[in-house]
Amino acid sequence: MSHDSHSQTATLIKMINQIAANLSTYESAEAAERIEQHLIRFWTPKMRHDLIDAATDDTNLSPLARDAINRLQSVQVQQQSA
Repeated sequence: MSHDSHSQTATLIKMINQIAANLSTYESAEAAERIEQHLIRFWTPKMRHDLIDAATDDTNLSPLARDAINRLQSVQVQQQSA
């Protein structure tokens, strides 16, 4: 992984962890859904793809951020199957 792509990935991880922290006052399932919807609405497909790729081996994700990414990944898999 190049320094630039590592830096971009680190930025995405930082951003989703901040979003998760801001929404952590909600019950966990609702917070994960809100994070997922934020990613769909405001992040580019490339950002979402890079985040999903990074999530497979990045331990710096908060549990809530990881839940939201898992939800996002499930939706994308369903859309690809349709």
